[in-house]
Amino acid sequence: MSVRVVIVRQGSGHILQEWEEEEDGGSTLFDNRWEAAARFWPDGILNGFNGQPEIFLCLHRETLAEGYETDFLGKVIDQAHASMWGANLYVVVDKRLLIDDPDTSDAVRRVWFGMLLEKGISDVLKLDVDFINGSAFRRAAVRSTERLRALRKHTPWAKWKCLLHWEPQLSPYAASFLEDFLSDTLPEDSSNCLIVLRDCTNTRLEFVRDILKGKAHGKIMVALLDELDAELSSYKGVEAAEKPALRELKQLCKGHAGQLVIFHGLFELHYFLQRLNTVFEQHRTILQHAEIVSVREGLFSPHAPQLLITHAFNPSDPTSSLAAAGDVHTLRREFGDRFEIVVHPAMQSRGFRDTLSEAKQMMAWVHIGHGDEAKGLQQADGLFKSAEEWVSCFADHDGSLSLAVFSSCESDLVAREFASAGVGVTVGFRKKVPKSLCREMAVTIVKAAFESSGNRDKILDAFRKTKGMFADAEPVIFCARH
Repeated sequence: MSVRVVIVRQGSGHILQEWEEEEDGGSTLFDNRWEAAARFWPDGILNGFNGQPEIFLCLHRETLAEGYETDFLGKVIDQAHASMWGANLYVVVDKRLLIDDPDTSDAVRRVWFGMLLEKGISDVLKLDVDFINGSAFRRAAVRSTERLRALRKHTPWAKWKCLLHWEPQLSPYAASFLEDFLSDTLPEDSSNCLIVLRDCTNTRLEFVRDILKGKAHGKIMVALLDELDAELSSYKGVEAAEKPALRELKQLCKGHAGQLVIFHGLFELHYFLQRLNTVFEQHRTILQHAEIVSVREGLFSPHAPQLLITHAFNPSDPTSSLAAAGDVHTLRREFGDRFEIVVHPAMQSRGFRDTLSEAKQMMAWVHIGHGDEAKGLQQADGLFKSAEEWVSCFADHDGSLSLAVFSSCESDLVAREFASAGVGVTVGFRKKVPKSLCREMAVTIVKAAFESSGNRDKILDAFRKTKGMFADAEPVIFCARH
């Protein structure tokens, strides 16, 4: 099996790197390529490009025709997650791949899709993988972002069903592929339904208008399934033929269902439906006791606490960048979707205030980088800044901070300075610290902070239980007294 890895700068379509990962018995991944990939985002920030790279794992038609293998693809996905700072990760299937394949069972496909969902793939895209085109990948990513935005807007009252409104009907293979989601009629009012159109005629428009009439906001979503060449952007072919009707359909959806979503083929549709129902499962317990209300005009900020992770190894140090990206992945994997994680991979005091503006609900901060007892903490450009200079970056920060963990050598004075500035609990080290130990302590202490809503005693207890593992590094903890 082979996987084509394509890394694209977000928003530009510029291909930063591409290579082939091939299963050769030992399933050895090109570690040096991933080391270089881990530096793209920090390098970009230092050079004025803030867009985080996006990763596309491309599968040729022949690859999937041989079978929907999960082991090797799963290893590539794991390596990408551990190298790319939580970037969007897409699996791209060849546009020539057809569902009408009698040699592949639906059970095998379900296992494959389930693996992608479990491993946190942002989306499944259908493109021409024989012609690697950065602009096409960028457009597909934009289309995916619009779909995922719609995903967040809709209320998970019940499992989602899919009502197909087109002729001719699906082939038996395609119908079997979607059978977990298909509905012949519009579900009862208590259910959610994705209405999928194949074209945008006036007849389809009237059908959608009649269905949306009188329905609660957030229960109906409308989509167009575009089987045209995947190089076309956002349904251009239909837009040229049915522009007035398409424009009216978009307005109709905007007024009621949020927005019109676009799919290139059944693979994209299937994964989106899986994502919709995963959101429902995540809210199932809440729905047993409460009604979920969609936010239409957010006057108040989200209540979810935030974890800020900063990194300041110089990008010229490839192993440190890869290790720090792996730390970010470990923290994301450990905490999942329980709270929001904000990442900055190339911290400098000059731009740190902008980073803090994104973290208004910050409960904890983990910093990963080099430290020096006399000089302070190192910036991503290699320069050191004193503890006082780093504290001054928080001058305009309007909010509290329960915990700060400095996974840096000789960071005890920095930790003390932040405690004296009012951070509830701070952790640092007097001696040199192995990177792996920093990660273990950070996970344990941050977990205690979030599970206890920043309770100082719980954080101290977690520190007490783990400090023995770090005896040579001499970990220290400080508590602010207000």
